[in-house]
Amino acid sequence: MVVRDHRRAVSWLVSTGSVTLFLLLVAVAYAFFLSAGQFDSWFQWTAFYDAQAEGFRAGHLYVAEPAPPELQVLIDPLNPANIKHWRWDYSYYDGRLYIYWGLVPAALLAVAKTLLQIRATVGDEVIAFFFLIGRALAGVLIIREFARHHDPEPPTWAVWLAATVVAFANPIPIMLSRPAIYEASIAAGSCFMLLGTYFALRALHAEREAGTLLWLLSASFGLGLAAGARISLQPAVVLMLALTVFVLWRIGGAGIRRFGRLLVCGAMPAMLVVGSQLLLNYLRFGLWNEFGTSYQMTAPRFHIGARFVIPNLYLYLLEPIGRKSCWFPFFSAQWYTAKRVLPEWLSHPADYFSDEPNVGLLRFVPFVWLIFGGIGLSLWDTWRRQESRCSARKLLTDTWRVRWAWGVFTIWTVGAAMPILLAFMFTMRYQADFTAALLLLATLAGWRILATPESRTSRSIVVAIYVTLATTTVIFGLLLGFGEDYSNNFKLHNPGLMTRLEELLSLCRWRRHWPF
Repeated sequence: MVVRDHRRAVSWLVSTGSVTLFLLLVAVAYAFFLSAGQFDSWFQWTAFYDAQAEGFRAGHLYVAEPAPPELQVLIDPLNPANIKHWRWDYSYYDGRLYIYWGLVPAALLAVAKTLLQIRATVGDEVIAFFFLIGRALAGVLIIREFARHHDPEPPTWAVWLAATVVAFANPIPIMLSRPAIYEASIAAGSCFMLLGTYFALRALHAEREAGTLLWLLSASFGLGLAAGARISLQPAVVLMLALTVFVLWRIGGAGIRRFGRLLVCGAMPAMLVVGSQLLLNYLRFGLWNEFGTSYQMTAPRFHIGARFVIPNLYLYLLEPIGRKSCWFPFFSAQWYTAKRVLPEWLSHPADYFSDEPNVGLLRFVPFVWLIFGGIGLSLWDTWRRQESRCSARKLLTDTWRVRWAWGVFTIWTVGAAMPILLAFMFTMRYQADFTAALLLLATLAGWRILATPESRTSRSIVVAIYVTLATTTVIFGLLLGFGEDYSNNFKLHNPGLMTRLEELLSLCRWRRHWPF
């Protein structure tokens, strides 16, 4: 017994140490991109969350910054003709400034500043950094939990390679290169989505009913925070929790009372968070469903429609790179390119705003290709009507857990992507709303494919494909972080380093020696 406890303690220390080391390396890399390689100098793009947090701490729901006096005397202040008086990207209502992003990060910042007695302004770059670190932590925890219950257990290198992909796949490095309020809100939503999913996964594997309910409460709270941080995630959160409650009910034995307990634990925390946001909407703007977008000082005004779905879908999946070069970083997403790359058969609406940088997910996150391989393998097994050598090709130990894993990530992808596809504009950072779900699906599909080959040659080929897709995805993500995307961060804030990198890594000087 003592020996078993000792081994368990050693295993826990090794596991915790490996996760900690991984996060430290990720944090250093994130700080490098955020600070343009200077580390000790973080550039503040915006401080919207801090303004709202200070408003909370002062006892009111509007931001601490007063509205411009000239704006308050205008008859129609939100008319674009008055754009020169706007406080850009704030919402203006009844003489006050508000933010139209979810209020969860601002509320958490207000609590943190109060507890830690922080008086300085906390820029949105700090919020984005910590939430992206939390996203990386939750991602590696999910992947390791999947690995523990996968049959057969995937190789250690495949586990850590998948975690690296989740941490560095596009658009994460690009978001770090311009960590303003837009990126901070997306980072918060993605972080809480992953944390909630991890807690739900733990609920599925809990050995006791009390543990199941506790983990489910945590999952509901985490996913509720995601919906409160990133409003467009609310449909996905509702469906993910509904599926989780249903699967837990099925795998733990049917019963009305048990279903009721699961339903309460799965719904109550999320409803509390989302309900608080809706109540604050009413207190701020007089409407439960008004988040401030109707009063935002941004042009063009936000609107949605089914007419935007097809061009958005094409660009998010297939848009080519804006600039290619033999100079480091070799390619870059650029502004004002989308309408030029749309095919002739695909017209775009007249009110479609397509100016922002973007690259197609299927082109620059090739790790997701493994999903198609996993689907094809499942269809092949169904057609052959025989069980595979990997315990009926189960990804986890139970059929319902397998269905949950694929179902919840599919719901996340579709539910998070749909509001974006309906929007009148597109931008690459929006991909972070659903990319993590696709990468986790690809991870499961990749492990399934790795376990399929029986011969050494075929296994070597499959391993090579997995490694190539993973490393290419990471390299593409890192290189795009150096590019001329939203901010041109490195050339603007550390041109000396960028010049040295161009001189050291560019291929142009070798081009004349190439035989082709």
